[in-house]
Amino acid sequence: MRPSLLDPLFAALTTIPGVGPKLEKLYRKLLDREDTPARVIDLLFHLPTGTIDRRLRPKLRDVVPGSIATVAVSVDSHRPPPPNRPRLPYRIETYDDTGTLTLTYFHAKRDYLEKLFPVGELRYISGETALYAMRSEFRNAGVRLTVVSGDEGDPTFAAAIVNAANATNPSGIVYVGGADSLMIA
Repeated sequence: MRPSLLDPLFAALTTIPGVGPKLEKLYRKLLDREDTPARVIDLLFHLPTGTIDRRLRPKLRDVVPGSIATVAVSVDSHRPPPPNRPRLPYRIETYDDTGTLTLTYFHAKRDYLEKLFPVGELRYISGETALYAMRSEFRNAGVRLTVVSGDEGDPTFAAAIVNAANATNPSGIVYVGGADSLMIA
């Protein structure tokens, strides 16, 4: 016999204010208890599988590519794709007192982004950073690309490609040779 003090933990989830039959059905599915009612204790022991630490709040000049960061930036301008090339990304130029950040969206709705990022307003951006053409950009929609930019004669350029190819989580490598050339290796 368990102590009566613990009985509320073994009560049905519907005893919690705001949890009715619709939510209880969803909780049953979430908690893998399709055949029996979900209990309060089941919800308490449904632990997260992982976390993302978004406490790092550097200035743009201090952002380390490949890290998760949250930055406070002001929106400078919007660069939508031209009407005759709608497959190009929509870019939003932002800045803080130490540098600039370009936000890149694919298949984006212009009116939505202009409402979300009004020019001149302060916004907090959080995500995984990547180095693209010597600028920091947040990766979009979980796309994992390692972008290497530089002069082919520079020894650090070759080392960057080797490091990207030998990474523990290998991703596609995009080589940017210059402003007029882009090859996917």
